Amino acid sequence: MKDFSNLHIYFGGAGFSCAFYIGVVKALQEKFPNQIPKISGDSAGSLIGLAYALNIHWTKLKQIYLESLQIQKLRNNKIWFGEITKDHGFIIDSFLKTSDFNIIKNNDKFNVGVTHFFYNYKSYTNWTSKYQLKNILNQSMIIPFLTKTQFTLQIDGGLSNYNSYDVSIGCSQNYDIGLYQTNYEKLNMITPDKMNKLIELGYNTTKQFDFNNYTINRRLLIEKQSLFNSYNLIIIMITWFLKFLSFPFKLLNIIK
Repeated sequence: MKDFSNLHIYFGGAGFSCAFYIGVVKALQEKFPNQIPKISGDSAGSLIGLAYALNIHWTKLKQIYLESLQIQKLRNNKIWFGEITKDHGFIIDSFLKTSDFNIIKNNDKFNVGVTHFFYNYKSYTNWTSKYQLKNILNQSMIIPFLTKTQFTLQIDGGLSNYNSYDVSIGCSQNYDIGLYQTNYEKLNMITPDKMNKLIELGYNTTKQFDFNNYTINRRLLIEKQSLFNSYNLIIIMITWFLKFLSFPFKLLNIIK
């Protein structure tokens, strides 16, 4: 295969199931030490993708993720109405304190996707500041009434990504390295025990993947290109409706 650092790796949206990606990073760091590919990510996948792009060792990544679960537990596992955005902030800040932001500054090594109205996917890269990075990461994870509401027309990046990549990683059957998870499982808070099981699954699944004979993943692209696929269309319409509905709650300070 060509140099691994020249590949384009994608981490899809996964919610709490993104612990699976920690196992993926563990396997990749073992198999390709000190080789960081071009990385793209949407939603929760962008968090793990950021850590990988910053060359943070998987053990430190696991520690930070575990600390975020412990913080959630201290507030009685409340994650709705913007509470979970505090966890995203903690994770991002921890990554930036652990590694050197200059690794991804002013280059295209790390990319984050955001959905703009109505079904327009936009990828951001070439970061000029930590503030810009954090802002776009939070935009990529906007799910109305779950994450912090912004007076902007952006929602979760994973809802509109039609692109294909050298290797895609996600929590459905449409990815090269994947684990099937329902939407309920993705949004259901996990325990440290569950986290460890997901990490192990991610590690074993990635170890079995043949990087010598990979082919550019077209399955995800073909499936998502059908804009009028009834399921996708219903999901995006409901999400936008909830997004607009969330603005009054923001004004009333119900959603922080």
